[in-house]
Amino acid sequence: VHYQLTSALGLLAGVHKGFVPTGPGVDESIEPEESTGYEAGFRYDDQSTQLDLIGFFNDYSNLKGVCTFSSGCIAATGEAFNGGEVEVFGLEAMLRHEWALKPDWRGPLGMTYTYTQAEFQTDFESSFPLWGDVRAGDEVPYMPSHRGSATLGLSTPNWDVTLRASYVGTQQEQAGQGGPLANAEVEPYTVLDLSGN
Repeated sequence: VHYQLTSALGLLAGVHKGFVPTGPGVDESIEPEESTGYEAGFRYDDQSTQLDLIGFFNDYSNLKGVCTFSSGCIAATGEAFNGGEVEVFGLEAMLRHEWALKPDWRGPLGMTYTYTQAEFQTDFESSFPLWGDVRAGDEVPYMPSHRGSATLGLSTPNWDVTLRASYVGTQQEQAGQGGPLANAEVEPYTVLDLSGN
């Protein structure tokens, strides 16, 4: 739902129902992944400047995990696991602005930021390498709390150049205890990208 308050400012809200089936051949104890996602915020657009600020909350009645080589499963690839209730909430912000530097020259600027908090709401023990022995309040692995980017460019009718910096904060490698990845983290990192056309 989007409501236009002024010619440039609008309010938005939405609800999304998520569902991931279990798939053929999966053990009967594995439940489908189900969630309900909510979002609300505002959007500003006056042609030269765009700004979005949106809060979100995702309520999982069951988070499903699937064994892959990248999640540490070798012999049990494809095996599925129940993760129980999970809550994910946070805030997304986006800003884009473009300066008119000369009649045909433009200077685009862009910034994005996402804050995310993702926590299990139930206690359980799992042989899934990314979960282990989980207690309510444990963080969902590979869900950084902070993520952002900044882009600065210069554009003409014949060429353009863009510098982009992307940041990803610390990520847990395992939710709970009792597994090979317990207490392991992926350190925060920044990637710089320079491109031209």
